[in-house]
Amino acid sequence: MHVTPIITPPPIHTCTFTPPSPPSPHTHMHVHPPPSTHARSPPSLPPHSPPPPTPQTDRSFHNQVLDSRTAAGIDEIVPPKKPEIYNETNHLVTGDNDASIIGPYNEGSALKLTCVVNGGRPTPVVQWLVNDEVRSSQESRSPPGVINTTLVVPRLSRNDLHAVFECRATNFNDSAPISSTVTLDMNFQPMNVSILSSSSSLSAETEYELVCQAWGSRPAAVISWWKGGTLALKEAVMTTSPDSNVTTSILKYRAEMSDSGKYLTCRAENKQIPQSAREDGIKLNIHYKPVVTLQMGSTLDPENIKEGDDVYFECHINANPEVQRVLWYHNGKPLEHRTNRGIIIQNQTLVLQEINRESAGFYTCRAVNMEGEGESQPVELQTSRYCRQHRKTVYGTALHEPASVTCEVEASPGPVTFRWTFNNTSEHLPIPASAVSSHNFTSVASYAPKSHPGLRGRSCAGPSTTSGPRASPAPSPSSPQ
Repeated sequence: MHVTPIITPPPIHTCTFTPPSPPSPHTHMHVHPPPSTHARSPPSLPPHSPPPPTPQTDRSFHNQVLDSRTAAGIDEIVPPKKPEIYNETNHLVTGDNDASIIGPYNEGSALKLTCVVNGGRPTPVVQWLVNDEVRSSQESRSPPGVINTTLVVPRLSRNDLHAVFECRATNFNDSAPISSTVTLDMNFQPMNVSILSSSSSLSAETEYELVCQAWGSRPAAVISWWKGGTLALKEAVMTTSPDSNVTTSILKYRAEMSDSGKYLTCRAENKQIPQSAREDGIKLNIHYKPVVTLQMGSTLDPENIKEGDDVYFECHINANPEVQRVLWYHNGKPLEHRTNRGIIIQNQTLVLQEINRESAGFYTCRAVNMEGEGESQPVELQTSRYCRQHRKTVYGTALHEPASVTCEVEASPGPVTFRWTFNNTSEHLPIPASAVSSHNFTSVASYAPKSHPGLRGRSCAGPSTTSGPRASPAPSPSSPQ
């Protein structure tokens, strides 16, 4: 009797994965048993035959179920919470939407953002992306169930303006990532500043409009003007381009002679960024007509000059540009270089040799350059007073008979004030002004002797503060009658 075994195939189970629906925070994996089947009698097999092999499709199905369970490690997937982004001062910078703006950060400063992700099964993978490009970051897991991922940008550049920083978390290949984003706002320092004036050479007492431009600042740069290290007193008019990239300042500047050689500086700065100022400056070259002063030679005493002396004058000139010629004048009339007449003109010096009465008067010098001409103040040359006839004269007269005594002097300049005295052996007595008549360089004194106490004399003098010769006394001895 032979027994034919009936071989029943192993039960087949199906695995169905349902992704999480929006209302539910959980995704479930369910294992469903297959529908019931009825055993069928296979065809008769010879005695001692081995059981039929399991179909290949069945083995593949079992491997897929095993791989899914192994990959998940669990029967339930829990997505993480929405990432939160904190700045370097640990302030939360993300809100309820993805339109969060951070900053403004200053150009050249550092940026540090930390993304905090809570929960999630399996443990999520957290990444930082900048403008959709993955960036390296540092991760820590403390406390348990919380992932902290920090992104550091050591130095922000202009290219980082409006960059989008995204923190992305995902914990299953087929699930949509959960992310939070922030957009970066920035301040820029001025890239350049320039004074647009074509020349630094300006004419004194003339008003100019000086233009300065700065660009590259965000927000717009603030421009100020400085002269010789001091803030310019006059206010300038400042305008900004529609995109705020270019700032223009116009300064109304009146050139002054005293400004020549000073630096005029245009300074542009972003008030939001310390030490962001940039400067452009020009050295002022102020042109002005000559400023002239005249003085008598430093080795001369103007109060002690006499005929026959040599005299010289020095003309001091301050001018920009340099003078082209120097002119000399005597009492308003031009002087020329004439050695045969004792007039020597050399550069800015005038020499008068062996002066005489005609040399006296007022001298000036005049200098000329491209800006105009300037004339000095007049300097007077005086010569000492001399008696026209340098001798003593004897007059004879009787008692009570008037005698007229004449005194004449050579003097420059005029007029001359005369002083008369009556001399005897013991004293000098002034003669009353009623007895004196003077005109220009001549004076006449009248006197009638009333007694004859002996020899008497009179003297006249033209006043002089010099030590040179003066009008000599003209004694008039009176004889007893």
